Amino acid sequence: MEPVPRGPGMGFHCIRTRRRALHWIALFGLATGAPGMSESDAVLAGLTKNYDIQILRDGRELDSLDLAKLKAKWLPSIGLSGLHETRLTDSSRITTPIGVLGSSDEFRRNTAGLKIDQALPGGAQVSSTSSLVVTDHSDTSSTSYGVLQSASLNVPLLRNAWGNSSLEFSLKMNRYEKTVLTLQRKLQMLGLLTVIRSDFWQLVRQGYVLEQARSRESFFQKQLDFVRIRFKTGGVSEMDTLFQSLELSKANQAALEAGYGLRGLKRRFAYSIGSDTSMIVLEPGEDLAVPPLPPEAALWDSIRAWDPQLQAFEATHQRWQAESAHWKNALLPVLDAGLVQSLTRDGANITGAASAYQSNLTAQVRLSYDFPTSDRTLALRQTRVEDRKTEREKARQELTLRDSLSETIANFEVLKLTLANLEISRTIATRKLALSEQRFFRGELDALSLQKSRQDFDEISMALMEARIRLKLEQIFLESLDGTMLRKYGMGD
Repeated sequence: MEPVPRGPGMGFHCIRTRRRALHWIALFGLATGAPGMSESDAVLAGLTKNYDIQILRDGRELDSLDLAKLKAKWLPSIGLSGLHETRLTDSSRITTPIGVLGSSDEFRRNTAGLKIDQALPGGAQVSSTSSLVVTDHSDTSSTSYGVLQSASLNVPLLRNAWGNSSLEFSLKMNRYEKTVLTLQRKLQMLGLLTVIRSDFWQLVRQGYVLEQARSRESFFQKQLDFVRIRFKTGGVSEMDTLFQSLELSKANQAALEAGYGLRGLKRRFAYSIGSDTSMIVLEPGEDLAVPPLPPEAALWDSIRAWDPQLQAFEATHQRWQAESAHWKNALLPVLDAGLVQSLTRDGANITGAASAYQSNLTAQVRLSYDFPTSDRTLALRQTRVEDRKTEREKARQELTLRDSLSETIANFEVLKLTLANLEISRTIATRKLALSEQRFFRGELDALSLQKSRQDFDEISMALMEARIRLKLEQIFLESLDGTMLRKYGMGD
């Protein structure tokens, strides 16, 4: 068989290709035929199976139900009542100038009532009451009836007016609280997704560490086998053989520790995405590629518009404004105006032989004032201080975000240059290692020099992987700042 021709750099290319294939097989389990899991696959699995994320979603549903329950108080309140009375004995004595009059009446009375209350915006209240009374008189064997109807409208003009009724105030406070809770849950969701993505890449890194350790094992085993052959021919001393055995043992220990470290990371990652460790076969593919950054000004505008903490501070500011207005309103006098319509109809008997009818329309105005107690004035002062504190916390958060953005962009740019330099260094180290191996097996280079070339290659390769992972983590952090991460997985709302 004729040898395969190789041009300049062909040896380096083959070595690099072979090592890259070994890297993917050892790290991601491609040799097992198991389907690979990308970063997006891991996040989607976590969104479906992570218990903490499911709990956050349950909390959001509970908030919606709580608000709906409070809104239901705007619906009319309808009540039905019924009463049955049976008078067993009744004896009355009335003294008059002509003598003493006495009467005795036994009856059964049934009363049915309907009451409707409706709260209106602005604190107004509408009430309607209807009652029907039917009485059976045993002594006269007759039946009488009565109808009572009333309707009222009450409108506050000062205190509890202008959206400061107890129901409207409760709804406002509930909305602000739920808004803040929703934003806090969004932050928690963002943190959980960040952990899943970060753990994914830490697992990739640890897998690369394990692959490097196994590669060193193979390297030192190959060296030891060659040194033993040379020892038999007298080319090296016994000390050289012992030294190579020690290096192989160290490589075995490093591979064992890397394997245990990878197993621990897999357990934690499996919990995060709700999977079994045996199903975790990573396939980062092109996920390590990092897109270019937009301009810093555009990023800052996007962050300020999206940041949940800034939105929470704004909602809290509105809450304190509403509460301050409520306590100001509570210092006003009580002034109510209302109308009451009443209708009364009494019938002597059920056939309507004799009856009485009465209808009244009454206007009412009520004015009262109770001097403010210290709790109301102190509550008003407290809301003002809380509002001032919230504004300062919002300003501090903006400064913190701006500093984080500037620092992250600087780290991002430095890491890109570092990555470019490490790529060149790794190319040099790979060619140097290939040349050293050839010289070693020809007997032109000692084992220590070969190990030095191998150590340089391993250190640069690990530094290159570290730089890639760090650059990816910086990208993840930036995506968490401007909401890209949640929008990417359909959770921007």
